[in-house]
Amino acid sequence: LSFDESYYWIYSRYLDFGFFDHPPMVGLSIFVGTAIFGQSELGVRIVSNLYLLGTILLVWIWYESINKNLFFGY
Repeated sequence: LSFDESYYWIYSRYLDFGFFDHPPMVGLSIFVGTAIFGQSELGVRIVSNLYLLGTILLVWIWYESINKNLFFGY
């Protein structure tokens, strides 16, 4: 794990929404991933990868629905 991932893993163990310097969604995501896949690197990283996959799919759907002639200018 990288430094940030281990820091947020510890934060996910002690979730507290009173901190202003912690993004709560990262802690919640790691908490959910480790609850499903256990205390492993997969559990820490899986939910963020699912967010990335969802973003790619949304951009793909958006790209398919636009007029490509207007988008590329030709």
